This record gives sequence, C-alpha cells and structure tokens, in this order.
Amino acid sequence: MKKKISLMLSLILMLSLFMPTVYAADNNKLNKVIKEVEKANWMIEKEITKSVEKADREMDKYDREIEKLENKKANENDQEELNKIDNKIVELKDKRNSKINDIINELIIVTNRIALKTVEKGAKEGVTIQCELIEVEIGGTTVMIDPLIVLDFDYVESDEE
Repeated sequence: MKKKISLMLSLILMLSLFMPTVYAADNNKLNKVIKEVEKANWMIEKEITKSVEKADREMDKYDREIEKLENKKANENDQEELNKIDNKIVELKDKRNSKINDIINELIIVTNRIALKTVEKGAKEGVTIQCELIEVEIGGTTVMIDPLIVLDFDYVESDEE
C-alpha cells in the first residue's frame, strides 16, 4: 500500500514538473498539498505503529497472566478452585479484549481526524484527496485505516498576464 501511495505521489510530482509555467502558481499549490498529504500519511503511519506496539504490550501482559493461571489450573484438583481459575481467565481475556478495542477506537478517531483535516485543506486549494483504506492488524483484530492519495487538481488560469 505504501508503495502505491509513494508511486502515485511520485507520478503526480513528476507530472507537475512538466506543466507550462502558466500554471506555476497552481503547481506550488499542488506541491504544497502533496507535502501535506505526505505529512498526514506519515502521521497516520506513526499512529498505526504506536497502536500496534501498545496492543502487543497489552496482549503480552494479559497472555502471561493467563498462562500462569493455565499452569496453575493444570496442577489443581479442587473443582471449586478450578472454577475460580476459569472465571479469572475469562475476566482477563475480557479485559484484554476491552483494552485492544480501546486502542483500536483511539487509532480510528486520531487517523480519521488527520485524514479529514488534510482532505479539507486540499479542497481549499482545489485538490481532490481521497482516503484509501488499508488493513492493519492490531491485537489480532483487522482494522481498516485510511491513508490519503491525491486524485485530482483543478488548474485555474490566471488573468494576470
């Protein structure tokens, strides 16, 4: 996905270099927007990385606790104690899943905010920016996150000649 975005941005940047000088101001706008899109995509990628790492830490923390209880359960003969251990394992799994969902929800909110802000900036400059969803796995859950690509730029001829 990153390759597609980089290729698309590189292609747009190269095409903008061959535009007539009449469109120099428009090229400056386009280049400015492309830089904003690159910055937004970098910020989104950084947020994804942070969320994946945070989720991995949470998974490891809860999985170690669950493993300890599973080992304790294997050595236990008392049915009442086995039930307590099972309940504790279920409770830990629920907490783990809740933490992962919180991380995912926070990521979606942050990345959507970044994307929306960048799309709005592009629209002000006459540039159409689109979110292109990619799959990201966080804590064993697949999430759709939205990096950006530049689709179109409206060139407006200037009357200042």
